[in-house]
Amino acid sequence: MLKKLSILLLVLSILLPACAGNDNPKTNETKSETSEVGETVTTQLQPDIPKDVNFGGETFTFLVTGPNYGYGYYETIDIFTEAQNGETLNDAVYMRNRTVEERLNIEIAEFKAESVVNTATKSITAGDDEYDAIFTTMQESARLAQGKMIMNIKEVSFIDLDKPWWDKNAEIDLSIKNKLYFTTGDISTMAKACTRLFVFNKKLMKEYDLGDPYENVKNDTWTFDVFAKMVKSLYVDINGNGEKDDEDIYGTIMEAHNPMYLLTGFGEKLTTNDANGYPQITCTNDRFYTAADKLWDLYFDDTVCRDVSKMKTTSEFSNVYTYARALFTRDKFLFHLPGALVFYEFRDMESDFGVLPSPKLDETQSRYYHIVEIYSVMLSVPVTTDLERAGIVLESMAAESMYTITPAFNETMLKRKYVRDNESEFILDIINATHTYDLCMVFNWGGMFGIVNSLTANKNRNLASEMAKVYDKALKEIENTVNTFE
Repeated sequence: MLKKLSILLLVLSILLPACAGNDNPKTNETKSETSEVGETVTTQLQPDIPKDVNFGGETFTFLVTGPNYGYGYYETIDIFTEAQNGETLNDAVYMRNRTVEERLNIEIAEFKAESVVNTATKSITAGDDEYDAIFTTMQESARLAQGKMIMNIKEVSFIDLDKPWWDKNAEIDLSIKNKLYFTTGDISTMAKACTRLFVFNKKLMKEYDLGDPYENVKNDTWTFDVFAKMVKSLYVDINGNGEKDDEDIYGTIMEAHNPMYLLTGFGEKLTTNDANGYPQITCTNDRFYTAADKLWDLYFDDTVCRDVSKMKTTSEFSNVYTYARALFTRDKFLFHLPGALVFYEFRDMESDFGVLPSPKLDETQSRYYHIVEIYSVMLSVPVTTDLERAGIVLESMAAESMYTITPAFNETMLKRKYVRDNESEFILDIINATHTYDLCMVFNWGGMFGIVNSLTANKNRNLASEMAKVYDKALKEIENTVNTFE
């Protein structure tokens, strides 16, 4: 029960007031009508589905990620619940489902799998229709798509991706040849939970007089140079032993994937879809390489950046990353770049912490970008289900989620429970409005995603030459991938 509560809290921690990840925060659209007595009545924006739908009490079953996914971090917990229990997420899910069930005369159910991709493959290849929708990670969703086991969502009747309850950025970034096989929106909280963002220790920021990053964001001067200056200003040998160890205070935590996430924050991607939805390699330009060098100038400085691979965890922690976050709560780091789904691990932190966007490369950059991790749980539709029924149910659930689950999460759980200051609220709005995705991180064409991480781990700056080695291979793998969707 304790583990389930922890998982619940981590998902709740990421929910933000604008919810589809579009470039501009959306609002909960409504339409107004005039009653017979002249009063103005505001109603919710409703999905465009047939009136008086009645599925005769049939069961609509989701196949979802179980508790073994990423130590439970990526378990799906926002699709089904048996009953209300007083927890905000649980009760919002319960009320959404009851509303949709009563409206469509259908029963919503789920099956939690140890391996969604294996369970789905076995069922779909056998021609079974036991699962009507799937929630699994982007990587597993991609495998199902390549195996032609899930639908192009754009061909599923009644799902309207232009409605505000679907993530338009996901549609743009994750489409291949303008076909979309997995996506997200208000129907699930996991894309928000898997968004990388910065947290900072407000006590250390003030104690060492390092400035006010909130003002930088407000003045549109929150750039990597400003961030790096703050990081480089902080190292304290707490135990005075002349050695860099876990007792000391550092500017930031360094993980091998940090530079790639920050490069994405600069608007740089490994691949970007062209106008025809064909992925083009976009990581071989001068700006990409120059930015990578700047990142490594900082992250290779072990005086101010503590590499997680050098940390000595204890049996108290399940992995070194959990240990690193525990050190953050103990005032050992000024900055950390976690997935927002781990905010619950900071809930007992004595010092206050704040939230910041991933910095821009420089002040000429027009907007922020925030990568959604490839482990994010996404929606897909198996080819074996009743597509018309699936479209109606999923569109109804997504629409209802925008008015039930998301608002409850936004105000009650994130902005007043984990984030402890009013200043962070507008930061969270920025982050949620600027989600981005990179298909190359999902498919790792040519090993390009792995190259950036590997070079960082090994403190190797030969990015251009390493990318050149795999360029032709990546092109061929992209072509092969695209051909599977013809």
